[in-house]
Amino acid sequence: MTLYTGETILTPSTQLFATVNLDAIAHNIGVMQRFAGDTQIMAVVKADAYGHGAIEVSKTALAAGAVELGCATYEEAMQLRNAGIVDAPILFWMWGPSTPVEEALRANLMIAVAAEWQLDAVLAAVKNTGISASLTIKLDTGMGRSGFTSHQWNTLLPRLCEAEASGMVHIRGLMAHFSSADELGNPVTDRQAEGLRVAIDHGRRAGLRLDHNHHANTAALLTHGGMGFELARPGLGIYGISPMPELGDLDLVPALTWSAAVTLTKPFPAGAGVSYNHDWHAPADTVTAIVPCGYADGIDRRLTNQLEVTINGKRFPEVGRISMDQIVVNLGDDGGGVSQGDEAFLFGDGSRGELTALDWANLIGTIPYEVICAVGGRTTRRYEHRPVTPTRASSSAEAHPAGPAGLRKLSTVEDTLQLGRELAAQLRAGDVVVLDGALGAGKTVLARGISEGLGVQGRVTSPTFVIARSHRPGTPGGVGMVHVDAYRLLDGMEDDPNAGEALLDELDALDLDTELTDSVVVVEWGGGVVERLVERSLVVTLARSPGSDKRHATWRWVDDPYRELP
Repeated sequence: MTLYTGETILTPSTQLFATVNLDAIAHNIGVMQRFAGDTQIMAVVKADAYGHGAIEVSKTALAAGAVELGCATYEEAMQLRNAGIVDAPILFWMWGPSTPVEEALRANLMIAVAAEWQLDAVLAAVKNTGISASLTIKLDTGMGRSGFTSHQWNTLLPRLCEAEASGMVHIRGLMAHFSSADELGNPVTDRQAEGLRVAIDHGRRAGLRLDHNHHANTAALLTHGGMGFELARPGLGIYGISPMPELGDLDLVPALTWSAAVTLTKPFPAGAGVSYNHDWHAPADTVTAIVPCGYADGIDRRLTNQLEVTINGKRFPEVGRISMDQIVVNLGDDGGGVSQGDEAFLFGDGSRGELTALDWANLIGTIPYEVICAVGGRTTRRYEHRPVTPTRASSSAEAHPAGPAGLRKLSTVEDTLQLGRELAAQLRAGDVVVLDGALGAGKTVLARGISEGLGVQGRVTSPTFVIARSHRPGTPGGVGMVHVDAYRLLDGMEDDPNAGEALLDELDALDLDTELTDSVVVVEWGGGVVERLVERSLVVTLARSPGSDKRHATWRWVDDPYRELP
């Protein structure tokens, strides 16, 4: 049997367009970087950049600050190399026995290894080509898909160390995938992250450097920041869509607009049926329009009689069954001012009044990933540079009261103070609050808001010159607050595995035992250490937009994340 390969898409149409705003891609990379903090960005461009066009998106992402590119398959990675992206690190992670590993080495691609047979294949290719391989080891920290278990990783370590010592491979780092990062407050995310940290620690103790590790996807970045790993792998957020719309306005701008030119309009009499099986009949005389896009191009048939199309700034309902090549739109009795050739917007960023990909997903009970990845068929992709209009910042007055986990934009000092007051309502004596974020992110202001919410005595100031400051309860029997500077306590011990114990010793030396029992402890600079010392802590991460006074905060309760590690 002879197999032939060729084009896998239908012939592009001159009437149906997917317009990708590269300025939005660049903007969204910046948003992801703000959430990531010091963690660098690997832009995930698999599945043709989620339907946006991998080549142009990759070039834009790199120019906007992404340092690496992530693909699912060898073929996707090679497409980028062949398009002239020759210097950027490109990783692919899903491959099988037929994948030409030798060609991957010649193209200087990075390869993820998730099974021992894959390591065998890489080592064989290295011997045949004389080219050292750059590998990332994929672990299964709880996703339940591909990747080594923690036991398999520990068993594999001696072989990896030997291969690296021989010069055959360089083990750049470890990667894993979160199962539930889009579920706010789900402790599985913290347990998975700790599982990867433990594996990294074991690898480094065995002699591997492991300096390019990554676990966080878009959802994890939005709720947990960079998590202390060197890289993060956002995908959906790069394209302007949040996996957790309940978090509200995050400044993400959808980059993809799907539209088609109206082919004709015509009068339509009352009582007449539209499309297959006449699921819809005109209730009165009306005018209809034909839009040349159907299920062959990516419109889900479940949208039948639910979809709305925007033409000339007005929304019109789709009527009748969605066909393979076209949909019918009801323009009303006056025709809505629509003519053949007018652009009909199926979905976009919403700036023209059109539906968004998230709206489509909500209509049919799916995820926006599926909606944007489905765009294809005869769609012609085109690119534009359209200036991005920042979305309206949410104020504290508009925000919902702070729940046990969430995210909020902080446009003013008052916003930060108000968040602190709301978080204080969740706190009880003995609770620990960890405030994490760079210098100037607003940690002390948030601590002041917490103190106001608790009603303690004394003004909260930066603890820079005092290791710990006690604030007595404002009322008899109330809760006090101890404000701690962990930066001074842990100075020079960032990579010390005994840092937590050292912090405990320092706190003990301050003779705060009684006060700690009756107080809320607010610790600045304690991220990654303090939460290891207690069974339950409220972790708040603050980030500041570069060149701006605007900030955002994410918070979550960490409830003994180190129990039941895989």
